[in-house]
Amino acid sequence: MRYPPGHKEETRRRILTEASALFRRQGADATGLPEVMKAAGMTVGGFYRHFDSKSTLFREAIRSSLQRTLGFLRHNPGRGRQWLQSAAARYLSREHLANVAHGCPLPALTPDIARADPESRQVYADALREIVDELAQRMPEDGDLPPRDRAWAFIATSVGGLMLARGASDPELADEILNACRQAVVD
Repeated sequence: MRYPPGHKEETRRRILTEASALFRRQGADATGLPEVMKAAGMTVGGFYRHFDSKSTLFREAIRSSLQRTLGFLRHNPGRGRQWLQSAAARYLSREHLANVAHGCPLPALTPDIARADPESRQVYADALREIVDELAQRMPEDGDLPPRDRAWAFIATSVGGLMLARGASDPELADEILNACRQAVVD
């Protein structure tokens, strides 16, 4: 059976999208290939036409999800204090808190990446540096920290805050964490 042009690329993209969502929701170790392929509407046998291993799939999921984050930053113009307040309000929100599978990959995937192979960790580090470079261009230049340091502080506080809030079983505690982190990154 002949497939239309672009079919293989579209199928690969579908597998990657479903895997990325499952990895974020459940963790990489808890996500099996049968589950990924079922979510993509395929059988496990089709997996190896697109990826040579689950590690390769994970690495590509890291790369593509962090590139989407970078693309989001690049296509949402602005800079300075007003941009920072808006970014903190969106990132450290109840909506983002609940959107594990499709939200920022950093809070969901960083623990898995810390245990991943060196090549996956390098993909993560390279993408993270690009994200910080982009954020640094948007940071207000007032305050005690240079823009790049402030970008790192923004990421660390925001990602860490979201992780802690997601772990809280009490919604009031989650809100307290999100509010404190929002204040910390804009002050």
